Amino acid sequence: MKAEAGWESVLQRRLRQFPVLAADTVVCVDDIILGKPPDPAHAAKMLRLLSGREHRVLTAVALKLADRVELVVSESRVRFAELSRPTSKPTSRAAKRATRPAPTRSRAARARSSPSFTAATPASWGCRSHETTQLLRKF
Repeated sequence: MKAEAGWESVLQRRLRQFPVLAADTVVCVDDIILGKPPDPAHAAKMLRLLSGREHRVLTAVALKLADRVELVVSESRVRFAELSRPTSKPTSRAAKRATRPAPTRSRAARARSSPSFTAATPASWGCRSHETTQLLRKF
């Protein structure tokens, strides 16, 4: 877990002990968890898999201090737009742009206006502040 690794780094470097905050997001289609594509061809394959389909976005936020760990997970369901077939192979730069998340504010604005987006919390819109606030209140 990222929070545990961060805490170990605090201890090893003998830093002042404050809570360590970590977060991560995964995209799931059916029973497949999509990671970061290793190359443009894999990025294009992932985009074709998402095209016109609903997928789940799971976001976890963890806070660790000493032996204590608190974790919050939120789930969103998002319908990806139907993509047309490209006439040429994507370049490495194009593939990176295609798989990079949009800035949080833009995703949140689109999510609020999209009828095919469902979310349990505002944090599911790409902003982890809701989960972070929940965790900080527990400490």
